[in-house]
Amino acid sequence: MKKDGKERYYHIRKEWFWGIIAIYVCFSVAILMIIFRPKQEEIGLDKKICTEYGHISSELDNLKECYLCGSSDASMMDYYRKFDTIGIIGLNQWEIIDLRLKEYDSEGNYVEKEGTTSCQSSMQGVESDIDATPSRGMARATIKTSDGMFCETIVRKHLCQNCLDKVVSTLERETENGAKEFLPFCVVDFKTLELYPVQKTEHSYFVRDYWVQIESSNDSADIEVYYLPKN
Repeated sequence: MKKDGKERYYHIRKEWFWGIIAIYVCFSVAILMIIFRPKQEEIGLDKKICTEYGHISSELDNLKECYLCGSSDASMMDYYRKFDTIGIIGLNQWEIIDLRLKEYDSEGNYVEKEGTTSCQSSMQGVESDIDATPSRGMARATIKTSDGMFCETIVRKHLCQNCLDKVVSTLERETENGAKEFLPFCVVDFKTLELYPVQKTEHSYFVRDYWVQIESSNDSADIEVYYLPKN
């Protein structure tokens, strides 16, 4: 600064000078972090949210007509309960899919069968493609919904409360946005009538002596099952 034609200088203490510089740098970094901060979905903070369907109350009056544990003429469970194996249930229309892990006659008697069985079907609401080798107790299946996500109408009207609770227990998955959309399928043990999940995440579990691996997508699931009895 010039005064009276002479240059004059103002002195500032060294610690004050570096303090001002440090404050400026911190302020600049904070501004840059706000501007370039990634969105939550970009860094995965909104993933792996556990979503459950919630309680459903049964509207079935006659418990003997339950589609799962009863003897309704509208359900094939009476027939499949003779089988010591597992399958898939399409919940929206109550379609039952046998994975053909073992072969049985119409009376439920085990039948030896060599070779591989391939089966494609398009039932109401469910498309399935199954390759099974009953003699080795193994099957691969792809199931796909053609009538949308899970709808509670059929199960509410035709399952007793105990069986309905089993269905609800399978409706749990991990989601990115918490949306309550569930695939209308579950694994069923024909012998015990226990139900197991088929949802939009990967699952691996035992159903008695059957090892089940599932990989699900938006509207379908790929399932591999192996009969692995204890030695």
